[in-house]
Amino acid sequence: QNALVKPTRPRMLIAIDGAMLSCFLLTLIFGMAGYIYAAELTDGNILNNCDSASDFFLFLGQLGCGITVVLAMPMMLLPCRASLLEVVDVLVNGPHKTPVEKEQEESLPLVTNDDRKQDYQSTSAQDASKEA
Repeated sequence: QNALVKPTRPRMLIAIDGAMLSCFLLTLIFGMAGYIYAAELTDGNILNNCDSASDFFLFLGQLGCGITVVLAMPMMLLPCRASLLEVVDVLVNGPHKTPVEKEQEESLPLVTNDDRKQDYQSTSAQDASKEA
């Protein structure tokens, strides 16, 4: 997501949906083409049925399967890359706080034992003056 110029949620969804759709379409097209070509003689792995050296179209099918795998790899590796970068960042720069932790820390007042003692003493003094 950091590779996008403006990584907003809608733009991220467009990038993810586009990658998923392109992988699905490539797989569907080459899978259906292989099944239509061999019909009931189709093995579980369509590439086992063919000798790509003898037919140019079979070679194109194998090439299409290879392209599909290559294009799907970045989608599978993106979470691994983000996690690896986070681990390296912590190892190099030490532990850090996430933006959410920073925001929560800034919005919540810090209460210390000294504050509690002062509150208790002021409350006790007010109660004593009310009783008198």
